[in-house]
Amino acid sequence: MARSCRGWQGPGLSWRGSRAFDVDAVDPAFAPGTGTPVPGGLTSREALQLVRALAGVALAGMDVVEVCPPLDHADVTSHLAAHVLFEGLALAAVIRGPA
Repeated sequence: MARSCRGWQGPGLSWRGSRAFDVDAVDPAFAPGTGTPVPGGLTSREALQLVRALAGVALAGMDVVEVCPPLDHADVTSHLAAHVLFEGLALAAVIRGPA
């Protein structure tokens, strides 16, 4: 899946874009705080691996959508969303390099 996401950029292109991560893609056992939970989704580990696999892709922005705090027992989904955003910041740092 990550390989196909990297393919959006194409070989040799420097297109910088924004990526969105939809929490609905994660199994409700790992992210219960979403408006439309669907069993059989990604585990939290797979979700983080997917984001990490995008290292080297030009990233101009990133957001995490479909987090519903009132349905989020023990803030599990919020913690996952925060970690996914952290990984997105790390992706941007890999592209830009040291300041």
